[in-house]
Amino acid sequence: MNWKLAEKINKIKGLTAVQRSILFALAGYANEKNQCWPAVLSIADTAGVSKRYTILTLRELEKMKILKVEFVSENGKTKTNVYTVLVEIDENESILRDDLTSPINRLGMISDHGGDDPRSGGGMILDQGGDDLRSSEVDTLNRYTRTDTENNKKTIQKNKKDEKKKALTEMINIKFEIFWDLYPRQQDRKDALKKFTTIVGKKMSIADEIIEGTKQHATLWKTKNTETEYIPKPAKFLSKGSYEDDLSKQNTTIWDKYL
Repeated sequence: MNWKLAEKINKIKGLTAVQRSILFALAGYANEKNQCWPAVLSIADTAGVSKRYTILTLRELEKMKILKVEFVSENGKTKTNVYTVLVEIDENESILRDDLTSPINRLGMISDHGGDDPRSGGGMILDQGGDDLRSSEVDTLNRYTRTDTENNKKTIQKNKKDEKKKALTEMINIKFEIFWDLYPRQQDRKDALKKFTTIVGKKMSIADEIIEGTKQHATLWKTKNTETEYIPKPAKFLSKGSYEDDLSKQNTTIWDKYL
């Protein structure tokens, strides 16, 4: 996962849930240049939508100038598509004030010769106003400089962690919306979201398993004209892990556990 790209995608406004899901899927394959070249079917599987809908959404994003699609060919034949997500990635460099990168630039000047400078008075530091700072005061200033730098680094790390957590939460919410749209009995949404988050929070790939399993169950319920009252509530469906059922190996008696 290109987390820097995911963080930027998370901040784009006006996207539909599917558009954002497709972009997050691309971020999962993208390199540091925001480029990737997965198959359309791979994007569809990761995003949890159909191949046809994926193609339409990719075209929408291209028209919106959020995505650039290039055809890389070999010997005149199309080889693959290269996708570039058109958002800028800000490099998080260390935040060091210029006046703190040299020992006491903001207070005065320090000799680079360890006291050989005749103005230094044998290791003393002179400021531009003529007042001097002794070595003990220089140590104090250096200590605060180091502390300031360390605090800035900690702040950057915390911000990165918070952004990753926010991006993960957004991705879980997107996956849940897809699950919720597919599920025939939309009841007790809050309980369902809580259970979905608990399950998917442990391993993100489970979201795709839930979506795929829900598709199969929804299709079978529709085929059997199953009454809504006999379909389990979403939270119960998730709790029991019903999305893991292999319906291809089961007969109609599968419905007995729902009756």
